[in-house]
Amino acid sequence: PCQKMLSELPVEVPLEDAEKHTTLVKGVPEQECEPQPQEPQQQELHVEQQQQQQESQVQELHMDQQQQQQESQGQELHVDQQQQQQESQEQELHVDQQQQQESQAQELHVDHQQQQQESQEQELHVDHQQQQQESQEQELHVDHHQQQQESQEQELHVDQQQQQESRVQELHVDQQQQQQESQEQELHVDQQQQELQVQEVQQQQQQQQEQQEDHQKAEHLEQEEAQREQQLKGQLEQEKKGVDQHLDQELTKRDEHLEKKGEQLLEQQEKPLEPAEQQEGQLKQPVLIPAPGQVQETHPSPT
Repeated sequence: PCQKMLSELPVEVPLEDAEKHTTLVKGVPEQECEPQPQEPQQQELHVEQQQQQQESQVQELHMDQQQQQQESQGQELHVDQQQQQQESQEQELHVDQQQQQESQAQELHVDHQQQQQESQEQELHVDHQQQQQESQEQELHVDHHQQQQESQEQELHVDQQQQQESRVQELHVDQQQQQQESQEQELHVDQQQQELQVQEVQQQQQQQQEQQEDHQKAEHLEQEEAQREQQLKGQLEQEKKGVDQHLDQELTKRDEHLEKKGEQLLEQQEKPLEPAEQQEGQLKQPVLIPAPGQVQETHPSPT
């Protein structure tokens, strides 16, 4: 049997026409497949459809190319416009900067000229003032020199008068100072004597106070020693009492322990023992150590 399969159609074809297009399957001989006749109209339609598809594809490719060219041209134009805008902006900035620099240079030049004029005017004004001051200073210097001479003459006269008066006053002051010094010396001697008397009295008082303090310290030390002796005696007595009580307690405990042991030994001796047990008892019989003031009891060993 001949197997039929739908061929891949480049154009959408109705299902009724698609069933008529058959292709050979691989692995099947051509002789087994019987060819079916095709109508010439169908073939022409198929050819026209293929041509239309090719033309549409060519048109689409042409349109795509045109679009790409337009897009690339638009991008180039956009880039050119941006570059032109940047260049124009840079030129404008450069022109503005030049104008600003020129204006600043003009302003600086004008300022410099104004400063020069002002400095020249100030120098002229200062020179005029200096000349006026120098003339005034010369006049003042002349007046001052005259005043100095007059004042020096007056001062000489006044100095002479003052010297005379001062000599008189010095003589008078010297006399007064001598009198005061003599009086002061006498007063000083009296003060020294009084101070010596006061020092002697103070020394005596200090000695008395020191003696009293030493006596008080000695009494205080004696009292402290007596108190310490009493405290030590009381402590020794208490310690002796405690030691005596402890010794008495230990002695009573020892006596009670020895009495108990003696009673136990007596009880063991009173009991009858067999010969073997007696021998073992003799071997194991403890040795009693007599307490002070007691006599050890000896028992003869049985033969």
